[in-house]
Amino acid sequence: MRTETQIGNSAVSVSSVAVDLAKKIFETLEEKTVLLIGAGEMSELAAQHLVTGGVRKVLVSNRTYDRAAVLAHQFNGEAIPFEEMNVGLRRADIVISATDSPQY
Repeated sequence: MRTETQIGNSAVSVSSVAVDLAKKIFETLEEKTVLLIGAGEMSELAAQHLVTGGVRKVLVSNRTYDRAAVLAHQFNGEAIPFEEMNVGLRRADIVISATDSPQY
């Protein structure tokens, strides 16, 4: 089925689609800084794709700073307190927001 329909040839997650879009916008992801807003599964997947794609720096901001720090550490990145997210926004070339918040 996969061979005949090419069902496996496209992105399978929102995070991989976001990375593909970033690659289309920027010729290369090398030397780019990404800010991930949220520290859940989607942000972790996005970080994996982005680091594999050559992103230089991963910044993570989350409502719970400790979760941001754990995710940032996994990718040799930097956690940014949620209240100081504007600092990360100014530093980032790419911003991906994936939160489970009931509020925007």
